[in-house]
Amino acid sequence: MKILIHSFFSQLKRFTLYRKLVLSFMTLLAVFSLLIVTMLYTLFSHVMHQEYKYMAKNSLVSADSVLLNSYDKLSGVINEVLSLNNLSVFFLRDEADRANEANIFLELRRLKNLYPYIEKISLINLSGNRYLGTDGASDQVDDSIVEHYEQSGAGGLVSFRRTIPEKIRLTNSPCTEVTTFVFFPSGQYRDSAIVLDLKDSYFIDLLNPAALQPLDQIFLVTNESVLIGRTDLPEIDWRPILEGIEEDNFRIMDIENTRCAVTAKQACIPGWKMVRLMPMAGSGILTRKFSLQLGAALFIFLLAVLYGIWLMIRRIYAPVKTMVREQVDGYDTGTVDEIGVICEELVKRSYEIEKLNSRLTHSQPLFNGSWVKSQLLGDMETAKRVEKLALEQGMRAPESPYKCAVVLAVDRYQTYNSTVDVGERGLHDFAVSNILSELLGGRILGVLIRMDEQKLACMVACPAGSIDDEILEALKLFQKNFYEFFKYSVSIGLGIPAAAPEDMAVSYRQACSALNYRFYRGTGSLNPYVREWETKRSAYPVKEEREILEAILLQDSKALEKAVNGFRQSLGTPEETRIKGYMERCINSLVSGLAARSVIVEHQDIHGEVFGTDTEKELADVFAQWCETMMKRCGEEQKKDRPGEGNPIAFAQNYIQENYSRADLSVEYLARLVDLSPAYFGKQFYSILRVSCSDYIADVRLENAAKLLRETSLPVQEISERVGVGSINYFYRLFKKKYGETPVNYRKKQTKQNF
Repeated sequence: MKILIHSFFSQLKRFTLYRKLVLSFMTLLAVFSLLIVTMLYTLFSHVMHQEYKYMAKNSLVSADSVLLNSYDKLSGVINEVLSLNNLSVFFLRDEADRANEANIFLELRRLKNLYPYIEKISLINLSGNRYLGTDGASDQVDDSIVEHYEQSGAGGLVSFRRTIPEKIRLTNSPCTEVTTFVFFPSGQYRDSAIVLDLKDSYFIDLLNPAALQPLDQIFLVTNESVLIGRTDLPEIDWRPILEGIEEDNFRIMDIENTRCAVTAKQACIPGWKMVRLMPMAGSGILTRKFSLQLGAALFIFLLAVLYGIWLMIRRIYAPVKTMVREQVDGYDTGTVDEIGVICEELVKRSYEIEKLNSRLTHSQPLFNGSWVKSQLLGDMETAKRVEKLALEQGMRAPESPYKCAVVLAVDRYQTYNSTVDVGERGLHDFAVSNILSELLGGRILGVLIRMDEQKLACMVACPAGSIDDEILEALKLFQKNFYEFFKYSVSIGLGIPAAAPEDMAVSYRQACSALNYRFYRGTGSLNPYVREWETKRSAYPVKEEREILEAILLQDSKALEKAVNGFRQSLGTPEETRIKGYMERCINSLVSGLAARSVIVEHQDIHGEVFGTDTEKELADVFAQWCETMMKRCGEEQKKDRPGEGNPIAFAQNYIQENYSRADLSVEYLARLVDLSPAYFGKQFYSILRVSCSDYIADVRLENAAKLLRETSLPVQEISERVGVGSINYFYRLFKKKYGETPVNYRKKQTKQNF
């Protein structure tokens, strides 16, 4: 009898509750240990990698916008070269007019001085094998330019890296290799080239304004072997980084015992690439040495956990074994009763588990999220398969003559999401679904489902073919209850009701489009879809950006406010991402424009500030704040300089006083010097001095002419040329208009008075 009972208990103890608890607890601890290891790995590796990847990509995007602004300036320089007077003489004739060539040479030198990032400007007549640059003329044409001319099909703009031949190299210039932009015109200038050799230092300083450390910089790559950077680095195999560049190209490399994040991106300039090298500061935990130490520590920790599990198993299993031994060996009278109680408990528990499984199986709604999601996404095959399965079980799909899609999204989702644990997100969705179901009642078809991280969607019955007031009032009440319960506002978009199931995908897209319009209408808004919202894409307002920069340089707050409003109105109401992209581009361009004028504005996270806004008003406030910051920095820099040097009008006034003898002195010439449009420059000149710029130039010239007439015996013709008035007849008219008499009579009268 004892042997039989021992055998029965040896089989019974495998299925006892204690055994299941021990196995469950052991599994729980093992899973918990693996979760700890996974969390540590994610914390010390993946999360930080993603953070540096995000920062590196953002820095490359900002650098690309800076580079694009410089690239646009290159096109402007080329257009200025093409607009030079008598330029066709150099390109079309076999032997150029030397006097005309000298004038072209002076104009090229002037253009080069205006643009600090240009090492040299050259003109090449490929048919005549002639060369003219800011370093002079030569009969030698670089073979690399001829080669690119043949490859490009004799037209367009190309860029490449080249070694400057000694015969056409600047005297005592340390620059032997340059990045070259060559423009091959068409039409009357065919078989010719305009060559711009760029300074590497300018682009290096532009992309790396702060000299932090050698391992923190952005490289420009003009081909697979030439990297232009602030500091030379040791030998690095760049080929795996540069080959097949994609948006997600991201590497973690150990350079000089420092863990670095390396990201590459195609630049806006054809044929150029950018490489971002970032030392992972504060992340020494990611070095190879510390990774091994961390792995060893985790392995020891896992062994300790397993040893603890083994001790717990012994502690839990020992009482069961002791109970069996006592029942069999010490207390024969209670053995059968104890076995009966255990058997009855096992049968009872197994019956309850089967009953619970049966209830769960039959309580699942057939028309769940899969059916609703397939309808909204236009997957009619899946929807029909679910409906067929329902018919086999005697069920019918919810029907309505018209159905519309409703899309919900919590405003300021990032903040809302940070307050909700991952495990509680399903409970939040369940609570939202219950609130909406109570308010809409039988109007909601199926269930509320999550379409992506931010959007929830459902289908609502519209028997009349339109969204009636009852639905709108219910949704407004839902917004109110949601805010009272979660303390966050929710915006809703509604599509146009659809009759056919195939059209529900269109209604869903319309609802998503209407939801996105909350950017203009504000958070917590209810937005039925309106077809008039589908506006055409507007082009980037370059002219308005220029007006903003000019207002900042002139420190004119009213003009700045007007220019900012004009910039915003010219954008219209495009998609949220597009208007934010335009705003970010404008801020980066303004910062770059000020940097070119030695006004440095700190701009660490322009992308985050712009794309972190939720409404148009917030975006406008951020943009206005940046403009005010740039105006303030510009004013501070102007105060540091000598009086008048920072003000373009004062600069022009001083320039006229010192260079009135130049024959080409004009409003257009002065406007180019201060980098303003002629019309805007003339308007500002008059508003400050209350005299037009052309009249001011004439007055300065005539005052100096009168002085020469009084103090010298120079002929009137020579005096006219000295003060910059080439025509003697025009000089006579100007002088008589100002002084009421001819220059000869003025000299006689002044001589008689002095005598």
